[in-house]
Formats: sequence, structure tokens, C-alpha cells
Amino acid sequence: MEDVQLPVATRFDCSNTNYLLVGEIIQKVTGRTYGEEVQRRLLGASCRGGTYGLGLSWHRTACGVEVYGNDGDALAYQAYSYATEDTRRQVTVAVTPNFRTDPDASVDAFVDQAICR
Repeated sequence: MEDVQLPVATRFDCSNTNYLLVGEIIQKVTGRTYGEEVQRRLLGASCRGGTYGLGLSWHRTACGVEVYGNDGDALAYQAYSYATEDTRRQVTVAVTPNFRTDPDASVDAFVDQAICR
């Protein structure tokens, strides 16, 4: 098979096929539709400290320091980003979940290490 090389920026095609495929994968893995997962993970309450809206929440660390941030889930990864009220300490963690386990406990431990040290 021969490599085909096009000059930079000569052609771009847009397709929704990947979004449809991701929706099918989400339904196969979770048993819920893409829309249900968006509602459950992004718009609804989360088990991580009373999340509202798009994941903004206060989170109490193991050492008692409260941090404010986002524990948003996305289609293929999860990103957590927190800061203390005075913004002197900040932590961001991004994980690619394997969908067999919930990464929240590991992320909580990482956030604790970053904020409480």
C-alpha cells in the first residue's frame, strides 16, 4: 500500500460517525444512552461532594482543606481540577477510565496528597 500525502490544509472533511460510534459504545458499556450518561455524569448530582451544574463543586480534602473546582466527566476521559479559595494550591488530574472501576477514590487520594502536603 502506498502512502498518500496531501499538501497541508488542502482538504478537510467533517463527519459525525465517531460521535455515533461513541454513543453506541457508551450504551454497550453502561446500558444507558449517551443522553442519559450526559445527564447522569455532567448535569446531575455526583457522588463527589454535591456537584451541581457542569461539575463545579466544593470538595473537602482529608486534611480538612476545602477546594473548589470541577470533576467533569467527558466521553473518553475524566478531568478533575481543584484550587484552594486563595488559589495558592491547585491540582489537575486527567484520567482515561477503563469503565470497570470508578477512579474517584484514586483521584481523591491524589488531590489529598497535592493539597494536604
